Amino acid sequence: MKKLFLLPLAVALLAIPVSAHQGNGPFLAVQWADDGLPTIDGIIGEWEALPDYFHVTIEDGTGAPADWGTEIDKADLDFGYWGGYNPNNDKLYAAAWAFDNIHVRDDPDGTDCACNDDSYEFWTDADHSVETGNDYGNGWWNITWPPVNGVSHAGGGGAQFTQQPENLNYAVTFTGDEFGESTYYYEVAFTSWDVLSFDGDGNNDGSVQATLDPGEIIHWEMIMTDDDAELSDRAEQYDNGRWKNDGWWPLGEPCAHSDRGPDWELDTDVFSAGGATAVESHTWGRLKSRF
Repeated sequence: MKKLFLLPLAVALLAIPVSAHQGNGPFLAVQWADDGLPTIDGIIGEWEALPDYFHVTIEDGTGAPADWGTEIDKADLDFGYWGGYNPNNDKLYAAAWAFDNIHVRDDPDGTDCACNDDSYEFWTDADHSVETGNDYGNGWWNITWPPVNGVSHAGGGGAQFTQQPENLNYAVTFTGDEFGESTYYYEVAFTSWDVLSFDGDGNNDGSVQATLDPGEIIHWEMIMTDDDAELSDRAEQYDNGRWKNDGWWPLGEPCAHSDRGPDWELDTDVFSAGGATAVESHTWGRLKSRF
């Protein structure tokens, strides 16, 4: 793939309009073309081919370093995210990678909360309808891998249908030692909701899917957990999400505060996940149009 020589200048000059919301950001979500959507297979090469300014790194977070006085130690944990969307199917897309010196998945029977192990977690409040409160807004998902007794992901609030394949498609791969030093790769496509309504069995009961328009700013939290604690120690460590030796690493605010998720701007430029074409076609004129 050819290198785009304008990228350093683009990164330096890129200006994105912001709105006043809590949390870090704004970050920029890539708009995927209708005929060039990423394949959800846990192989994130199509994301890595994007310009660098789409890549959100551990240094961009507001989690353990800022809130708990924990310094970044990339020998213990390092990670990165990408966010994306398609305005025609109104789906959000994301990829994440996490290097960890030990990958913890020690729930013995799958009954413990999935968020108590190393995992990739995210929630959305696309229309900013959640003003205050300790809640999950209109969608919460947690992907843990590998499965324990079939449990590999979870959703908040009892809305079972948000986890069904038509609303959540994800894949995970890894390199290294599955339960030791390793790098895990997460890829996901999912539906975000403006109204989340479900019956007593968790089935859809008149929910309203969020519409995703270019240039719009949405709330979208992403979290990487690093759990180096023993299972029996977690209850003593619990403090609004800090039940792990090294803690939650959120982009915005910690657990369950969906009104404090960071801002993501939905990019107006269109990329294809076909490889080099996506990056090479991002010309100076298109970069300039965002100023």
